Amino acid sequence: MRVLVLRALGLGDLLTAVPALRGLRAAFPDAEITLAAPAWLADAVDRIDAVDRLLPTAELAPIAFERPDLAVNLHGRGPQSVELLRATNPRRLITHEVWQEDQHEVVRWCELLERNGIPCDPDDLRLPAVGPRTNRVVIHPGASTGARRWPAERYAAVARALIGALPDAGAPDGGLGDAGMVAGASAGAGLVGVAAADSGLSGGDLRDAGLAGAASPEGGRPAAGLRDACLPGAASSGAASSDGGRPTADPRGARLAAASAPTAASAGAASPHSGPAGFASPHDGPPAAAAPNGGPAAGLPGKGPSDAGPSDHTRRAASGRSVVVTAGPGELDLARGISPHPFSGSLAQLLDLVATARLLICGDTGVAHVATAYGTPSVLLFGPMSPRLWGPRHGPHRVLWHGRTGDTFAAEPDPGLLRITVDEVLDAAGGVLCEPSESASSARVTSV
Repeated sequence: MRVLVLRALGLGDLLTAVPALRGLRAAFPDAEITLAAPAWLADAVDRIDAVDRLLPTAELAPIAFERPDLAVNLHGRGPQSVELLRATNPRRLITHEVWQEDQHEVVRWCELLERNGIPCDPDDLRLPAVGPRTNRVVIHPGASTGARRWPAERYAAVARALIGALPDAGAPDGGLGDAGMVAGASAGAGLVGVAAADSGLSGGDLRDAGLAGAASPEGGRPAAGLRDACLPGAASSGAASSDGGRPTADPRGARLAAASAPTAASAGAASPHSGPAGFASPHDGPPAAAAPNGGPAAGLPGKGPSDAGPSDHTRRAASGRSVVVTAGPGELDLARGISPHPFSGSLAQLLDLVATARLLICGDTGVAHVATAYGTPSVLLFGPMSPRLWGPRHGPHRVLWHGRTGDTFAAEPDPGLLRITVDEVLDAAGGVLCEPSESASSARVTSV
């Protein structure tokens, strides 16, 4: 039996479809399941045990497949996606007949299959581990649209606070200390940056250069280390449920927020960035090769890098004490607003980086779903889309959202997203960092 699935979208779209893909695998254990999706997602598709073959397919482009026994539309409501699948002459087609707008993306596709007699578990999102948890904090400032991009200067203030306030990486509590922070630059579609801990850039360098002028507008609290905040009996996180209510201040995060206040070392203009855009730093050697971006449908042997562990490039980043900044295609300037030293790498390196990180901080973007897939604790900044539709449903995550929806395709940051403050992010980060990294508690939404 041959099953053709269409999901020719982005990284987050792919990962939210994992439960539906596994439902198909369970229903048809002996079938060959082919996923029509963009070629640059090959490294991610390779980690999904429910998929046998990737058929490189651009969004709403003709599908090079003939006469599947079953075609499944996990792409959209139609009509274009439906017509493209019908053009393959399937014996049976599963697609939405009625589209429900106000529905979580993971649940949407599971319910489609369940209506057609195929059970799914919407919580079956996890991917196989790729290595042990590290002490890195990953900051991903980008998103596909400007509406979902929190300002770079606020991310920079968060990064400085983390570098200045967290315990030494070698401490028994497993915290982070002063660290080199570098940015990842895109080398092409689907490529994301990975930072090496041996970049030679210290926390002090960042305060003098890359993070200059990025002070927290809410600073001024007494400075203290996160080590004190994590002592037994510390107050629980102040994150509130999505039905409203202003959260109680979290003293663990407050100690982080204190470090975001401007200091004499961090005041002034940022230093110029040297070197052509997109070039890898000599500290890290040549960038790794990108995932294949063309050619016929290919088999996916050896499911995922968990067979061999993280790449050498990612392992070097894991070995040091670091806050890592990543950038997707076209986001170099954004990343340089946080760190002056961009690096390039592959999608596989990004996946390994987030999979083994101690914490991810980012907006409503595909990288957030990588954290969900690997159980990586995260602080997610939502707006203008509601986290009730695209946010994590369970796990060690804190979602910040001010309850305002808007145009997700707008060029400028959404007004609701801009209401999220540096201190709110640091409060949430303090709460997440003080909890076990594999906490099974439900994701909490701070709605103020």
